[in-house]
Amino acid sequence: MNVKQYMSMILIGTSLLFTGCQKMADETKDVEDVVAEENTEDRIDAVAESVTEEENPGTISYPRELSKQELQDFTAWISAKDNYGFLLSEYERPQDINLDEVFYAGAGLELSSLKEEETAAYLEANEQEEIYTDTIRLSTKQIQEFVLEKTGIVYEDMAIPLSWIYLADYDIYVSEHGDTNYTNYTCVSGQQIGEDTYELDCVPGDDHAPSPFSSCPFSSCQVTLKKSENGYQFCSNRFVKELDNSMDIWKIDEQCFETELEGWGEVTFTSYAPNQSVNVNEDAFFALVKEKETVYTFPYVEEENYRRNLRFVKILAISFQDYDNDGDKDIIVINEYEPFINTEEGENLREVRLYQNEPEQKIFFLDTEQMDVLLINGWNQSVEEVLKHIE
Repeated sequence: MNVKQYMSMILIGTSLLFTGCQKMADETKDVEDVVAEENTEDRIDAVAESVTEEENPGTISYPRELSKQELQDFTAWISAKDNYGFLLSEYERPQDINLDEVFYAGAGLELSSLKEEETAAYLEANEQEEIYTDTIRLSTKQIQEFVLEKTGIVYEDMAIPLSWIYLADYDIYVSEHGDTNYTNYTCVSGQQIGEDTYELDCVPGDDHAPSPFSSCPFSSCQVTLKKSENGYQFCSNRFVKELDNSMDIWKIDEQCFETELEGWGEVTFTSYAPNQSVNVNEDAFFALVKEKETVYTFPYVEEENYRRNLRFVKILAISFQDYDNDGDKDIIVINEYEPFINTEEGENLREVRLYQNEPEQKIFFLDTEQMDVLLINGWNQSVEEVLKHIE
């Protein structure tokens, strides 16, 4: 299977999702063209260790506002299985952390099944005849080492110990649960308040949702971290009521352009990187922003903006062109993707998106038929090539 065959299989299949897609547009203006150069920024590898300080820390004055990249990295770190639970309770000192929330789903630790004799001891201690849901088994050593690493406090000094069943003969803690408390967070703002101390404003839920509170029962919060040898330790966490779920930290600044579109007037075509720390299949997406408000979000290629077989790498080009010659400015985007299934060439893949402007309906239609033709024939290397072969 070569690149053209592979990509055509992917897009032709997904184009069926948009047979009834809406069309969009505006009034008539002069044609304007902005072609973005290849983005030299690599795909976001969201790990805490990439949060770095200046070469000479002595010259830094505090508090210092965190950069967009630092916020992205903290977002990835704090949404990991071993960290999110520390944001689900409120505390002014680490001793008061609710460990039931931290360990509810296992805190990312290595889990093992209950042995037959441990199961019998658990049922007897819990005064029940059978286990009906999933169980989590953690040794005392696992819990002690984890708490010390994440808080700097020994487990015995925690004010709220685990409420799990403790089996002294086996030195293990056991809990049953049938769901999860997992919540991903987005660090929408933050600052470094000392040489090793950070204060982060975090919003729960889907970072691309207009309001995270509609689907997530947990609160926005302000968490304080202290840098340690193995990452960061949790110092405090305060719930806050009014914290906007901003998408600004995902904005790809060099791929945002001010333009004038029929029906919209002067707007900013805004590109957003995916939060691949939560789901590696999440795709980039695009929106029109006017006076700091999102007025339109462009249709996705696949449902819920997740790509089944591709990982987004970068945006290669964006161009504003009336490619269908109807007098309304359309938008051409070329993205680069890494395939999860290797092609014969072993190369990354390019995908052309054609957003056809339909002014009367005030929407943009994803022109999948034209996209498939361009893809099958490999006419996707540049905007010029797209315009040359488009029907």
